Amino acid sequence: MTEVAVANNSEIITLFGRRTPLMPVDPTPSPTAPGTTLRALGQALLIFAGLFLLLSGYLGFVQYLLQTQWIKTSAEVRGGQIYEQVHDSSKRGVSRFYGFRCTVSFPVPGGARQSQLDFGPISTSKVDAEVWAARFPPDSQVSVLYQPSDAAWVRFAGDPPPSYATASGALKLAGCLLVAGLLAFMTSKSELS
Repeated sequence: MTEVAVANNSEIITLFGRRTPLMPVDPTPSPTAPGTTLRALGQALLIFAGLFLLLSGYLGFVQYLLQTQWIKTSAEVRGGQIYEQVHDSSKRGVSRFYGFRCTVSFPVPGGARQSQLDFGPISTSKVDAEVWAARFPPDSQVSVLYQPSDAAWVRFAGDPPPSYATASGALKLAGCLLVAGLLAFMTSKSELS
């Protein structure tokens, strides 16, 4: 029997040359520095502030179009009703929403026009919709906007309910997020230094 001497060499030679030795890895992860977390939070807040600033600009533009392209007039409420919408979702089941729809009569050049107007908050409670509808009984006045080219399109021109998104509301939220994001970002810089 012939004995073959085997060299105990720890390096492995491959076809592509010598491999670089592997670096040892510490099994315990290093904790995240508070400054890094604040910086990430600041960046996220600044991104959301930018999105709400864009939303504010869009809503302001829509409001400008409504004021310049539509005509505002006073309409008389002829009658109203609470309507129900049913949404069937596989995840949430059946959901019911209630709103207010009324028939309004308003003057246009050449006579009067009647149209359907859905306005007010959409709520999950029928009582909330009834409270909103009680503000507009028959023969009451409501401000509406209509297009001169097609008076069948009518929009509510009064103060929007608090649940509606407005340009000023989106701008205020963008300002708050901007200030909070800048504060978090500046605080993270001082902690990282």
